[in-house]
Amino acid sequence: MVLVLIFASAHAVAADFTSTVSGVSAQAKTPEQVEYELKAAFIYNFMRFIEWPAEKQEANQTYQAKKQTPLQGETPSAPPLMIGIIGENPFGQAFIPVLDRKINNRKIELVEIDRFEIYAAGAKSIEEAAQAYRKKYAALLQRCDILFFCSSEAQYLDILLPMTTGSAAATISDIPEFTLRGGMIEFVTENNHLRFDIHLAHVEKEKLTIRSQLLELARRICKKPNDKQIG
Repeated sequence: MVLVLIFASAHAVAADFTSTVSGVSAQAKTPEQVEYELKAAFIYNFMRFIEWPAEKQEANQTYQAKKQTPLQGETPSAPPLMIGIIGENPFGQAFIPVLDRKINNRKIELVEIDRFEIYAAGAKSIEEAAQAYRKKYAALLQRCDILFFCSSEAQYLDILLPMTTGSAAATISDIPEFTLRGGMIEFVTENNHLRFDIHLAHVEKEKLTIRSQLLELARRICKKPNDKQIG
């Protein structure tokens, strides 16, 4: 059984989504491979319709400058848009086509971040594990523009999501009730169709802006900070 894309409106942005996922085929692939190719395409399109605050862009430029020293007379390149995959990565090769593209002249990079369980297993307490995890990944979590939380992190969301506070990173997952637990965008399957919900209050708290074209495609939107029911 293969997930397919359903559109909430006939807006032109739907065509943009279609052009990105049109190459996704079920031929010689498992259902999970097709599913995550679709999700990778969705994430790429999310990035095209999300605006990050100026301070996030400035911080990224500073981060990039430390990594890359341009030659004399050379214009520094724009910092890449960075996607962080937290946990046991289910995407496989799904992001390869996306990494060949640019958004607003910015390259796209992918980084993998360890499962929290690795740290929890060797620690005396969850607090100790969280401290060790934060020490290793705090800077990277703050640098990423997109953070995808894999299903392996479901039981640790209440620990991991607070680590992203102030990062202005768009948090995305397919973990059930992700948006109700503090996340921004949640993939859902409805009648064998891939959809997504948006918790706008969590988006605005991090000073991100999601353009109306993308909001129109969402299955459900929550606008109130304390809402536990999206609708």
